[in-house]
Amino acid sequence: MIKSLIVNHTEKACGVQQFGRRVASLAMESGNVEYTYLETDDPKEFIKVRDAFQPDVIIYNWYVLTMPWLEEKMVTGYRGKHYFIFHDGFVRDGYYDGFLFFGAGEKDTPEFNTDVTFRRVPIEKTHVLPRPLLEYRNIFEKNEIPHIGSFGFGSWTKGFDRITTDVNLKFERAVLNLHMPFARFGDEFGVETLKIADLCRSLNVNPNIELNITHDLLDESDVLDFLAKNDINLFYYTALNEGLSSVLDYALSVDRPIGLTDDMMFRHVVNDDIIVSPTNTIVDIMNKGTNPLKPLYNKWARYNFVRELDYIVMEA
Repeated sequence: MIKSLIVNHTEKACGVQQFGRRVASLAMESGNVEYTYLETDDPKEFIKVRDAFQPDVIIYNWYVLTMPWLEEKMVTGYRGKHYFIFHDGFVRDGYYDGFLFFGAGEKDTPEFNTDVTFRRVPIEKTHVLPRPLLEYRNIFEKNEIPHIGSFGFGSWTKGFDRITTDVNLKFERAVLNLHMPFARFGDEFGVETLKIADLCRSLNVNPNIELNITHDLLDESDVLDFLAKNDINLFYYTALNEGLSSVLDYALSVDRPIGLTDDMMFRHVVNDDIIVSPTNTIVDIMNKGTNPLKPLYNKWARYNFVRELDYIVMEA
């Protein structure tokens, strides 16, 4: 059986790390490839595990800020194939056999080829996989008073303030739940995140809007529960970023409507039915339910992810 090692860093307050963990969790469901998962920040530990396991393929959940210890000689000095997960604009200068893209569109279409070229990755070295959705069964009933949510590591580009303003304008009564933990590599001590939270409180001028803001780092199951308890989850990004947002992997896993801005980081999911606008309000999107999301549920089903990853590894 072909063997593959998936390598991730250890810092859990990081979207890159969480993404790699989800990829590995799904990979472990394979019956065709023997996957092993390693979290480490130590090159010596990596080499020890690699040499003991002897993988045919190594998948690196690499990002320039999170895996600086990975030297070029560690890649070129090992006989196996080397694949790197793409997150945003950073592409390795060194050797690689391929980059893995998730939910980036259909390969060899003009839209995809333009997108990938923009990211400076040769077309022949690109591989497209479904998004790594999570297994979850939503047992929560809909709320009598609308519960509206959003989550993500605190950042001014994620629109928590604009969500607060929009809910205050569009609802006479509602509960607004915002979960914004501190990002280890972006706002470790929460300086900016706390400023965003204070701004949201100042914008919550309707006394009938209950605003709840939390910052603790939740585990995966608690994040899913948080989203599942809301009647809709909103994401108002204004981020010029070549990556794709992974918050939607969680939001799509809980069988609840989502409302989005027409942002670059949502280009893998966005359609007119889920873009919030004057002619397609939060309430309009809530009333549509999850019907606009069903094609994504089918396209990114877990068995499709495992099958496609196995194919890439086995063909390496």
